[in-house]
Amino acid sequence: MRNHLLIVGIDPGTTVGYAILDMQGKLLLTCSGKELDLAKLLQNISAHGKPLLIGCDKHKIPGLVESFAAKFSAVIASPEHDLLVEGKKAMTSAFSFANHHEMDALASALFAWRKYQQLLEKIQHKLDGEKKELLCAPVTELVVKHGLSIKAAIAVLEQPEEPSAKNITRVIEQKQLRQEDFVQLYEEIVLLKHANAFLRSQQNESTAKLQKAVRMLEAMEEKLHVIPEQKAGRLLQQKEGRALFLQNELERTREQLKQLEQKLHSLPKAIAALQPVVVLTKLPTLGWSKSVEQVQEGDILLVDEPNIFSEYAIRTLQPKVQCVLCKKPVSKNVASELPFVCIDAAPLSLVELEQYAFVNQHALANALQKNESFKKIIFEYQKERVSQ
Repeated sequence: MRNHLLIVGIDPGTTVGYAILDMQGKLLLTCSGKELDLAKLLQNISAHGKPLLIGCDKHKIPGLVESFAAKFSAVIASPEHDLLVEGKKAMTSAFSFANHHEMDALASALFAWRKYQQLLEKIQHKLDGEKKELLCAPVTELVVKHGLSIKAAIAVLEQPEEPSAKNITRVIEQKQLRQEDFVQLYEEIVLLKHANAFLRSQQNESTAKLQKAVRMLEAMEEKLHVIPEQKAGRLLQQKEGRALFLQNELERTREQLKQLEQKLHSLPKAIAALQPVVVLTKLPTLGWSKSVEQVQEGDILLVDEPNIFSEYAIRTLQPKVQCVLCKKPVSKNVASELPFVCIDAAPLSLVELEQYAFVNQHALANALQKNESFKKIIFEYQKERVSQ
């Protein structure tokens, strides 16, 4: 999935409900279930994008909401007083949902969106006016998470974009990819560069804070002879703790920077090594979601968990899709229900992005030739041709 930012509302409890909005306040999904722990919430919601705002309908933030937000360093929006049932019904009256858990989650997400609506619209208007729509996600994240001004966020992120548009066209022609596929890949590389530049600025800031803390610590040590021993020890301990915290933050930032640089440098080489390449559309499951609507005719899917499916999603995909690569084995019962050729993705070398993946065309063709369902389709086709 692209670097989409999300607004998420969560209603904890025995039955957990959650709702997902985009940055314009459009409802993408509501869902609820009795076995939705933190791990499943993270998996299900991150399949749609990156949570930026987490809405809550309680003044006291529940532990599940805090834990979920911490995984994404997301901003929690909670009211000064608990939202009343009447107010939540009024907020959600224009939407459809299955139960009161999903209603509470949707009200929480809408509360977060309304709280930040003016700022989000201001960011969008600024970037649209300067024709910098590509920076929308990283600028929004810097402004909302880190409190930067819009102007400062743009300044942090803007770097000369390489390769140039001319080079993009050349690479598209050489690699024989559909243009929209390669532009998608290029956008992700550009976003990685932006994140790289921002992490470098964070590293410099952390280094400066660490140096300042060390200077303050040294100054405190010089003054210890005029401070009572107990108070001096307490102050020294506080300063040492602060210095250790900043040191850890600096190391964490350096590690993130290193990982981003490795991904940025290895991505083009990894894809080039797969030539000729086939582009795969990624789905977390075969259950219903907005991503299913976006699948195009002739797409080949890469599915994380094919044993989770809905009849409506299968009916939507059946006219468009014939082949599905599966990261997990498909059970016999599920395989009998699916109208697709299901291929085990484990033996294949894949290069994965958030929304797409890439596989060698010849390796995929060999896997199809070995598949019994595919052989049966070919046999039936040949038999039909002979009868004609």
